[in-house]
Amino acid sequence: MLVLSFEIVVGKFKFTQVTGVRLESSWKSPGAKATITLPGLKGLLAKGTNGIKRGDAVEIKLGYNGSLVTEFTGYVTHVSPNIPMTIECEDSLFLLRSVEIKKDGANTTLTEVLNLIKEKVPSIELAGKPLDMQFTGLRLNYNAATVLQKFADEYSLVSYFRGNKLYVGLPGLVEEAGKTVIFAQGKNVISTNLEFKTKEERKIRFKVIGIDPKTKKRIELNMGDADEEGELRTLFYVAKDAETMRKVAQAEIDAYKYDGYEGSFTAFGLPYVQHSDLVEFQDQYFPERSGTYEVDAVRVSSGTNGYRREITLGRRVLN
Repeated sequence: MLVLSFEIVVGKFKFTQVTGVRLESSWKSPGAKATITLPGLKGLLAKGTNGIKRGDAVEIKLGYNGSLVTEFTGYVTHVSPNIPMTIECEDSLFLLRSVEIKKDGANTTLTEVLNLIKEKVPSIELAGKPLDMQFTGLRLNYNAATVLQKFADEYSLVSYFRGNKLYVGLPGLVEEAGKTVIFAQGKNVISTNLEFKTKEERKIRFKVIGIDPKTKKRIELNMGDADEEGELRTLFYVAKDAETMRKVAQAEIDAYKYDGYEGSFTAFGLPYVQHSDLVEFQDQYFPERSGTYEVDAVRVSSGTNGYRREITLGRRVLN
């Protein structure tokens, strides 16, 4: 029999029984979030500076029968005094919200900006593959978290934390592919919200942005399907001419066209999977549709309804 296990540390308090926990993370979003729900524990709030407060460190471990995995590390962002009491948390992105990044120069590199963030927040570690990207006329006067969001919106750069390690880069190139975990219907898959699409049915539009590293000229191309209802994605390259960029981008676009599933499925809490890992999804009803996929996002819950992991699939990995 599987019995839920919790080990949650918030500031100086440690909990082994809670009403529930919810977690969500994605490589598409800079910050992972968590919500802890506790039974009537208003006394923790009544102790002033000795109680749970914004900025307290948080570590959440979940599992079965005393076997635990670390699901989240971060900081308290808000405490609700209701019954049940809820504690909202954010990962290390929380630390970046309180520091200002000012940069004004004709030529600025991504490395310079990240080193400035590191200088402001020494507790974080810059990780992942280095990316030599230059910006022309970039002016920054925001908190560091907003800077990362600006990079995502304007340059399609991905950023996320693994503990205190900050990864920043282009989609699919931020870090090496994670482990591969097998999920099979009828075994460790509880339910699915998946739709199988052929490559002909998969409509995707691409905005391709390139920067000439010498002239700093910006090149933009529209590629992919013309269908206005197609999903819009942005690709960023360092390329010296439009034709070279078009060829490189087309190879990337072809990887988005495949026969496979999209959507999510819900499994038991273990085995442990995080975004950017790989999932081998085995379909017992249509074996020919089985395949390996990147993990775009993960939502975890543990409480009265059990320990569950909802996994959102990304691109299919083709041999």
